[in-house]
Amino acid sequence: MVCAMPTTKTLQIRNARLYDGDGVQPVSADLVVSGSRVAAVLPAGSPVATDATLDADGLCAAPGFVDIHSHSDGALAHPAAAELLEPFLLQGITTQIIGNCGLGVAPAPRHRRADLAAFMALIIPPGMDFIWETFDEYMETLERNPLPLNVAALAPHGSLRCAVSGTEPGPAKEANLDAMAQELRAALAAGAFGLSAGLIYPPGMWADTDELVVLCDEVAAVDGVFGCHVRGSSELALDAERELLEIGTRTGVRLQHSHHEAFGPGYWHLAHETLRMEDEARAQGIDIASDVVPYHAVNTTLLAVFPPWSLAGGVGELCNRLADPAQLARIDDEIHNRVPTWPPWHDGWAHNLVRAGGWDNIVPLHARSESHGGWLGRSLTDTAAAESKSPLACAVELIAASEGDVMARYHGISGAPGDEGTLRELLVHEHHSIGVDVILKGEGVAHPGGFGAMPRVLGHYAREAGWLDLGKAIRKITSMPAARIGVPRGRLGAGTAADIVLFDPDTVDERGTYSRPDRRPGGIEHVFINGTHVVDRGQLLRRDAGQLLRRGA
Repeated sequence: MVCAMPTTKTLQIRNARLYDGDGVQPVSADLVVSGSRVAAVLPAGSPVATDATLDADGLCAAPGFVDIHSHSDGALAHPAAAELLEPFLLQGITTQIIGNCGLGVAPAPRHRRADLAAFMALIIPPGMDFIWETFDEYMETLERNPLPLNVAALAPHGSLRCAVSGTEPGPAKEANLDAMAQELRAALAAGAFGLSAGLIYPPGMWADTDELVVLCDEVAAVDGVFGCHVRGSSELALDAERELLEIGTRTGVRLQHSHHEAFGPGYWHLAHETLRMEDEARAQGIDIASDVVPYHAVNTTLLAVFPPWSLAGGVGELCNRLADPAQLARIDDEIHNRVPTWPPWHDGWAHNLVRAGGWDNIVPLHARSESHGGWLGRSLTDTAAAESKSPLACAVELIAASEGDVMARYHGISGAPGDEGTLRELLVHEHHSIGVDVILKGEGVAHPGGFGAMPRVLGHYAREAGWLDLGKAIRKITSMPAARIGVPRGRLGAGTAADIVLFDPDTVDERGTYSRPDRRPGGIEHVFINGTHVVDRGQLLRRDAGQLLRRGA
């Protein structure tokens, strides 16, 4: 046993099976940690004078896990950030990339703050206060706070758009687009590693391709990355893929297809086509990669089930429309019958989640109002039957009671238990890393990935299912996502940051379930962040070892 040490001391980790993050076979080695970095990698058993030793006794040593797709933007600025994000540390995550899906909490100019808070309620825990206006001020806020893990940010398109255009629907006017580009340049100068967009969420859903091209020109100029939650992964999955590739072709920006997936049983086969399209694009010189959520269910806002026109003007206007019988009747008809069409940024609709997946695959997890606690963790179909209401009526009631702040789990992503061929094809692809994509706000029912996504990859998919060998699985959660974003993490060797996970390859796995997600994973024995021992056999030792990582710093 070794206790948390000041970073000025030295530590020898002995007899580890070292995976350096590059996907190669392990070697037996000792690691010497000095301060925040790995000072040396030596043959196992090498005599070294250090302040302390830790005998890994055959445990695997890997770089700290890098979550390329995180939504901890609000939690990191919360006074209880360490408690909210503790489950990520306990599963070995040492670095998170925030600002994904166009969702973020900066910039937040005062005159747009109410609109931003409504649009971004999904990622804002109760008690988080906006004490910044610009993106740089948000980054400075994070730097002043003790960070439980390392953080790197993308500039979120939705927040940029809201700061300039508020709740205005439709493609941006030229003056607003110029202002958005200026905000983006400021975010990149403040250390953002690129831009993200969420094209099924307001206000990002109203952007046209030309708007995204103008912004991605700014990103390409600094060799940043464009992470994109595409327009849809059901009826319009191929059109959405074509748009993403068009943006790459017109700008040369590095593309990251966020949580590459196919939603709904009738559309799972389309993932094979989107994979083929990306393979062909790479052969033609387009720089594109993807990340994949290692589950058949994801969490996001319940607002995503409503047609875009109903969200114009913001969440307050949606609630007004839901209270109007005539407009509610139109919403009801469109949710159940409207087929998405292209282009979607005027009065189109790129992704009708209910039509693609059904109400029985939508499970509310959190609602700001506590009046419907018994509805959480149950599908809207089951709740509707118990309440003698329609599923839409239940969804409307939740939205109205919580002013839109309702998170749900959507099942039917790239297959289902017993029908995992699509997810396997996505997960094992050589250009795909793993993203957790879980929002932890300390309320409601969480997604189990927040507690065990990375151990699930190492245990369930690598060891038990045999989809990947262990070295390749580790690469997908360390060096691959780090290199894709451009953060100096994800590898383990002399001179690297001392972000280290020691795990038992025979027992590592998630232990949570959809009904009991908050169980700690098995097999994660020790975690170090910047040389500080933060997890010791499942017990959290420190919550303040992280750093803010800025592009170019």
